[in-house]
Amino acid sequence: MMASDKIKNEEINAWFNCRRKELLKKKSGNSGQQMLMETQSLETPQKKFCLLESLKFAEHRMFHIRYSETEFPEYYLWTGLMDHITKQDNILAKCESFSMNRRIPKYKQFFLDLIANNWGPNAPTINDKPLQKEAVRWLFIDCFLCIEMTKTIPAIWHLPLIDQTSLLLNNIILTAVFNKTFYSCVNCPNAETLTLPNGFSPIFLGTFNVAIRVFCESIKCFKEINLSMEEFVLLRGMVLLQHASVDIAPASHQILQDEIENFTSILMDYEKIKFGNMMGAKRFAELMFFLIRATKFSIQHRNLVLLFMTTMAQQQKAHFTTFMESVVLGIICANDSVKTAETQK
Repeated sequence: MMASDKIKNEEINAWFNCRRKELLKKKSGNSGQQMLMETQSLETPQKKFCLLESLKFAEHRMFHIRYSETEFPEYYLWTGLMDHITKQDNILAKCESFSMNRRIPKYKQFFLDLIANNWGPNAPTINDKPLQKEAVRWLFIDCFLCIEMTKTIPAIWHLPLIDQTSLLLNNIILTAVFNKTFYSCVNCPNAETLTLPNGFSPIFLGTFNVAIRVFCESIKCFKEINLSMEEFVLLRGMVLLQHASVDIAPASHQILQDEIENFTSILMDYEKIKFGNMMGAKRFAELMFFLIRATKFSIQHRNLVLLFMTTMAQQQKAHFTTFMESVVLGIICANDSVKTAETQK
């Protein structure tokens, strides 16, 4: 990755130093609880603190790109997975090119009317794309953004390319689903189902047991736990770094295990600072249980997408890019290279 495209850690260090000076200037008249939190914050190792801030910094940019009214460049979805992993530039460093105006989601009734009026020989469409494929498209936009986010986690840089690839193939779609479920809760507080930035939810196409679990129960699970931004970025990192079932070198396993322990330690410190030792430990335990549930929902989501893609391919109704196929199937597909929409015609 080029130095100019990396998340600017020097900015985070500068922010940390300014914050530290502010806390040191606080008068001793602060309330006991506030002083305790500030003192404990100062005792947090700077390295750990900077990791958390860099994760939040990257998340801010991801959220901006995802919800900007600027249409996401289709080129990225026609690029092979290996090109995404190895390319030196990072779209997070280019977020200023996306409009500051937020995308305005359409109401649920708009999509229900669209489906009711157009279902038949021609599938309902939005922006000239079938609604089913539009839902899949957003999943892969989230996958791409998660790949870009991984470039801000130092431990992943240290892995050999083959191990980086294996890790992402195993975890990236799970991380993307974790992302989009959290975003649905944050951006649509009253939503009862997973919702995309344009207001569409795949559940509108039909309700059945798996769909309800994937799109509705997962939202309920996230709302119950009510994650803070700090908790979200740390838990998402743990989802991405899980490696027990990944076929990688022993040294890579150790690097990832050390990083997971680092994330866990930061999360525990954060909860203790926020809630105190006893309640912080309780909250930490709740988050670990929640993480297991959220991962199960993500796996079910991937299986549902795989079923849809397989069905569409068998009916020859859609062609999916090698990037999409690699992410869902968990393998590097043949001819995984840059492909544009023009070359597919």
